[in-house]
Amino acid sequence: MLPTIFRNLEKRYRGRARSGNELQRLQRLLDVAASIEQWREKTYTGKGAREEHITPRLEPFVDLGLLDKPDPFAYRYTFSPAGHVFFTAFCAAEDIAAFLENDFFHTVDAAFGFNAIPADETQVLAHFCAAYDELKSPLGYAPIKETALLAGIRALVDEGLRFEIAEATELLKRTQRELPYVIRFNIDRMGNLVYVKFLAEPVHAAPQPSPGDESPS
Repeated sequence: MLPTIFRNLEKRYRGRARSGNELQRLQRLLDVAASIEQWREKTYTGKGAREEHITPRLEPFVDLGLLDKPDPFAYRYTFSPAGHVFFTAFCAAEDIAAFLENDFFHTVDAAFGFNAIPADETQVLAHFCAAYDELKSPLGYAPIKETALLAGIRALVDEGLRFEIAEATELLKRTQRELPYVIRFNIDRMGNLVYVKFLAEPVHAAPQPSPGDESPS
């Protein structure tokens, strides 16, 4: 009888609602009533609404190789060897944001056996600039984290090179201090770097020594 009770409550208090928050709470009653009615007549399968909605969304993890699906026609999954390595490290991380910025590519490398080598600064900048060219807006700005993520994926998969998002971000900061007229940042209200804009490729814009500065051979 909950759907009927919830709908009666919503009808009784709708006219008394004075704020958006109150209206949202009343609408939630209607949503719950509709959800209960949707599931009320269905045969119990051992899974609730949450499991019924989540399990099909695990399919991309099968495509990525993090989960195995023994029966292709059933939504039942097991960890693949790579998934076991990755999610063990993921669940052991004390801070998920720090894990994704500092240990993601190292963990992916270990999980899938790329045997990648650390990229040097020139390689990191080159891959970052290539990803920047693909993601930049018409105004020339690109999100730093997404660009570093794309650059890291391309470097790992295509060339067997490894660097983390945080590593690329710190390199951008150092390069910007050396080339302030080449790299521009856009920050959020908290002072965090969010977007970057290149006025030239930093790997080609670094000052070159003049002939007079070169030491004689």
